[in-house]
Amino acid sequence: MVLMRTAPRPTASPLGAYIQAKRIEADLSQDALAQRVGTSQGGVSNWEAGGVVPSAKAIAALARELPGASAAEMLALLDEEDVTP
Repeated sequence: MVLMRTAPRPTASPLGAYIQAKRIEADLSQDALAQRVGTSQGGVSNWEAGGVVPSAKAIAALARELPGASAAEMLALLDEEDVTP
């Protein structure tokens, strides 16, 4: 029997943690949020894990669909991460 190891998930970025917290506060699954913002469940998962940075269009959609979320806050978190979307 061969045991398969999976690669460790990337550590959540501040932006990923923010998206996840707002999604959970809104009582939405990743799939439900994905449908609302026009992406896949895997896309939301990647944002939350910090593996992928959402586009400006996705950030705007997230701000509309997640109660209490702010595009300005999300962009500020990207600034803190020093990454390019």
